[in-house]
Amino acid sequence: MILDADYITEDGKPIIRIFKKENGEFKVEYDRNFRPYIYALLRDDSAIDEIKKITAQRHGKVVRIVETEKIQRKFLGRPIEVWKLYLEHPQDVPAIRDKIREHPAVVDIFEYDIPFAKRYLIDKGLTPMEGNEKLTFLAVDIETLYHEGEEFGKGPVIMISYADEEGAKVITWKKIDLPYVEVVSSEREMIKRLIRVIKEKDPDVIITYNGDNFDFPYLLKRAEKLGIKLLLGRDNSEPKMQKMGDSLAVEIKGRIHFDLFPVIRRTINLPTYTLEAVYEAIFGKPKEKVYADEIAKAWETGEGLERVAKYSMEDAKVTYELGREFFPMEAQLARLVGQPVWDVSRSSTGNLVEWFLLRKAYERNELAPNKPDEKEYERRLRESYEGGYVKEPEKGLWEGIVSLDFRSLYPSIIITHNVSPDTLNREGCEEYDVAPKVGHRFCKDFPGFIPSLLGQLLEERQKIKKRMKESKDPVEKKLLDYRQRAIKILANSILPDEWLPIVENEKVRFVKIGDFIDREIEENAERVKRDGETEILEVKDLKALSFNRETKKSELKKVKALIRHRYSGKVYSIKLKSGRRIKITSGHSLFSVKNGKLVKVRGDELKPGDLVVVPGRLKLPESKQVLNLVELLLKLPEEETSNIVMMIPVKGRKNFFKGMLKTLYWIFGEGERPRTAGRYLKHLERLGYVKLKRRGCEVLDWESLKRYRKLYETLIKNLKYNGNSRAYMVEFNSLRDVVSLMPIEELKEWIIGEPRGPKIGTFIDVDDSFAKLLGYYISSGDVEKDRVKFHSKDQNVLEDIAKLAEKLFGKVRRGRGYIEVSGKISHAIFRVLAEGKRIPEFIFTSPMDIKVAFLKGLNGNAEELTFSTKSELLVNQLILLLNSIGVSDIKIEHEKGVYRVYINKKESSNGDIVLDSVESIEVEKYEGYVYDLSVEDNENFLVGFGLLYAHNSYYGYYGYAKARWYCKECAESVTAWGRQYIDLVRRELEARGFKVLYIDTDGLYATIPGVKDWEEVKRRALEFVDYINSKLPGVLELEYEGFYARGFFVTKKKYALIDEEGKIVTRGLEIVRRDWSEIAKETQARVLEAILKHGNVEEAVKIVKDVTEKLTNYEVPPEKLVIYEQITRPINEYKAIGPHVAVAKRLMARGIKVKPGMVIGYIVLRGDGPISKRAISIEEFDPRKHKYDAEYYIENQVLPAVERILKAFGYKREDLRWQKTKQVGLGAWIKVKKS
Repeated sequence: MILDADYITEDGKPIIRIFKKENGEFKVEYDRNFRPYIYALLRDDSAIDEIKKITAQRHGKVVRIVETEKIQRKFLGRPIEVWKLYLEHPQDVPAIRDKIREHPAVVDIFEYDIPFAKRYLIDKGLTPMEGNEKLTFLAVDIETLYHEGEEFGKGPVIMISYADEEGAKVITWKKIDLPYVEVVSSEREMIKRLIRVIKEKDPDVIITYNGDNFDFPYLLKRAEKLGIKLLLGRDNSEPKMQKMGDSLAVEIKGRIHFDLFPVIRRTINLPTYTLEAVYEAIFGKPKEKVYADEIAKAWETGEGLERVAKYSMEDAKVTYELGREFFPMEAQLARLVGQPVWDVSRSSTGNLVEWFLLRKAYERNELAPNKPDEKEYERRLRESYEGGYVKEPEKGLWEGIVSLDFRSLYPSIIITHNVSPDTLNREGCEEYDVAPKVGHRFCKDFPGFIPSLLGQLLEERQKIKKRMKESKDPVEKKLLDYRQRAIKILANSILPDEWLPIVENEKVRFVKIGDFIDREIEENAERVKRDGETEILEVKDLKALSFNRETKKSELKKVKALIRHRYSGKVYSIKLKSGRRIKITSGHSLFSVKNGKLVKVRGDELKPGDLVVVPGRLKLPESKQVLNLVELLLKLPEEETSNIVMMIPVKGRKNFFKGMLKTLYWIFGEGERPRTAGRYLKHLERLGYVKLKRRGCEVLDWESLKRYRKLYETLIKNLKYNGNSRAYMVEFNSLRDVVSLMPIEELKEWIIGEPRGPKIGTFIDVDDSFAKLLGYYISSGDVEKDRVKFHSKDQNVLEDIAKLAEKLFGKVRRGRGYIEVSGKISHAIFRVLAEGKRIPEFIFTSPMDIKVAFLKGLNGNAEELTFSTKSELLVNQLILLLNSIGVSDIKIEHEKGVYRVYINKKESSNGDIVLDSVESIEVEKYEGYVYDLSVEDNENFLVGFGLLYAHNSYYGYYGYAKARWYCKECAESVTAWGRQYIDLVRRELEARGFKVLYIDTDGLYATIPGVKDWEEVKRRALEFVDYINSKLPGVLELEYEGFYARGFFVTKKKYALIDEEGKIVTRGLEIVRRDWSEIAKETQARVLEAILKHGNVEEAVKIVKDVTEKLTNYEVPPEKLVIYEQITRPINEYKAIGPHVAVAKRLMARGIKVKPGMVIGYIVLRGDGPISKRAISIEEFDPRKHKYDAEYYIENQVLPAVERILKAFGYKREDLRWQKTKQVGLGAWIKVKKS
């Protein structure tokens, strides 16, 4: 049995090593004759001599091609001749391949990125894990001494535990009197003892839980510090650490290091992946957690060391049990794809398929296509196509429900219709299958590469399942199950309403991404490029807020293109702990951090508790802002500016306007030169219209000068002299059509206002006084006819408003609780600048002190930074503004139609990006346009409610963007056939008296209305399955999955059913996260039981009302109210202070150590202010002194847990609360729909 393979170098040449277990003994086989190679396709074979001469450098060594060979291969099923180029050493390949590819005679090179040892296994037909050798296993776990803020590896390893079939032991260097504990003299001796244990036991497999990124890196660091070589390999080598994506991976030569963590994350979906949570999920048994602060306290005081040792021992024991449970599955996958368990257990499903196809391609003499480069990968990610069919569920409670499901729908379609890149649109075939709607043709004259492989896999799986049914041996059954599950693994954008900040002409504005891109595409239809259903509009003058993934700095980048395309499929509504939220498709990515590196995480990969990147500090263009009052007035209707005049002093301007017009007429040849023309020509030269000559002038811009003449003609016609003010005066409305033609230099000399009222300059400098007054207005002001009112209960605030308003507008009126500013000018300024109570665009690009002054006004000059508004737009603007001054520590809450934004004023962001954790993910079906931006260099942008960074989809392998055999046409054809077949089943079922209740992609639920005999429902369903399978083509097969006594469907992906044995099955309704209290979970479980077991919706409603009554009357025990949340990072890195963080800080103030991984339990108390200030730890709660917040638990825990269920029966939230006066709910009229 092959365990692993690698290569070593001797005398500059590679030697393959095969690590094997044979007849119970470990052995190593060597092959010195295998050479690395790549393939090259040439335009002209005569160029091969030139290709042979290509050289490169590697560490001072000349790299060259040592031998060439012309061979026959197939590429996508078509014969092709390529050259096989041999090299001396595997590391020569990356050194020389680009030089070979760049040669003019080379069309392309192939299979240059397959690691040498893996290439050997493929070429030699060697399969790891084949055979019946009995492997030995050893689980290893460590405990370390950690204090908050310490760097990785600083504290000593204090315990090492190990477990195998003989039991579990703990090695430590402090006296602990327990039978399974071995005490040594020091940390150094403890690590040396581990080395001896591994050599003595000589395990084939070492099992760890996160050993790649914690246990072994930590042991290596401590061993180095202590001067020890950690010789754990069978070749007497140390564990080898290497980068694998964004994580570390640790190899132990000659042994399989089986790290459970990546395997379990790939295999099962859990809200958290602590060892305790995983063990309970798999085996249904709890395991105690001892936290780092408790371990440190026990080690330093000597009290409680026995508990820590027991915990350490159980860690190893549990890791061993989990390893034995999961290893057989990975071993079967290794056999299937032909690569070692070490690689397979750390691979994604897409990579597993890739290795399987590479091996099969070699066996069939097929040349493997290359992986996409970054540009092609990004292009593929932006491609989309219509997904599976999902039918809206029939609401209500149903009985006698059958479940029908296609067996391996998509693989079956691929096989039946020969869907493969090598059969796609192939010319000259006699027979084609044409995909519905999309129209792609697939040749049926020969079996396609991938369909033929899938056919073999599915056939093998069916044989195994048959043997499983026949087998009486439980061990054989389990192994067969692992095999068929392994086979199953192989076979098988932004939405329109999201807020998007864009920068255009150095101005920031918020748009809904869908409305914005729709409008731009429609207005520029002739410039839109189309690629299938994707529309791309290249743009020039737009910028987006973005960040550089290398420097982690905020950047303002050009938007290269706006993109939209049709989409039908799952969308993920993601809510973060801060209250930020966004809806994305499965193919759109957000950003997360793993091991200090930024990584893209797709919508369908995110899980509650994951950390995603949000802005910490944003770089916006900043400059001194000046407002043009005339431009503001022009935005108002004419009737609202009817009594506004513009004035300019006569002094120095007597007869100026008439003289200027005469001079203009003369320049245009329509009059004689005025005697005083020189005065006006100099003015025109200063404005840039003319250039003076010795005689006369040269006109520089005739069109602009013509417009200037039109302005003066209108002025002369409407200008009047006002003797009282010794000024020229003109009604603003008489100039509406021409005032924008007035040069800035002239406009600055005018003042504007009402004839008998105060006047102000036509330009307003945006200083801190004006910005603060504007903030006050948005917070508490309103406009009435010709006046503006500012409201406040705080006299100091009113005085501040009065002082600021008097500075700008002159006299103000003081009233009880308000300040009033009269006049159309003030009315115009505030109405236009803050229409709809939004933050004016110029505030975002103002200097820092102006932004701060505005925020002070917006916050009513209060000390506590809290903002309230009903406007979703204002919330997003506010967060952008706060981010632009480095404030990222925000929390958004939404209650009763009001948004509240809480800010921690004590902390500002030290970096341009920070992390926020995913609180919840809702999956729903969406059909329509989705949208994207292509952003220069960074290809990410700020979008969503509360603002997140998003990156610019896969039905099986064909749609996997990194796949070698990627084929978008194949993927969308498969889903098109999928929709056709499930719809055929629906129509045929309904024609036979069934009512289809819900459809999702490849399966459905149905009942027969009016039929009370469940056996008849089952019989007719089975008859239908036989009937429809006779009509379905190829290997397509509908299966009878099961029968359910009762069930209800809320929305897509949300339903609950109960089978005949009383087992309840739910989807999308579960509340499994820690931050649901026991009372919420218990109430939901009781509601489900009442509806599904008893068929009584009214009973379910009564349960909820009883619980809310008990909560209201403080009759619920405190232990049922505890909410648990995990500390995921050092406390000082938290910006938004959630309740668990606030409690953790108070614990730290009492001397209790808090570190990442610790779970905080808290109860929310009655009172005012944010929840974080009202949360106390469960240990602090005293029912004699404290009252929990009944309203919080009703509105945020119990009702959300049951509302999602009971709304399917017409109940609203208000129907479910207990009230002192009895009301009749909708349930009185709801009848159970029985078949």
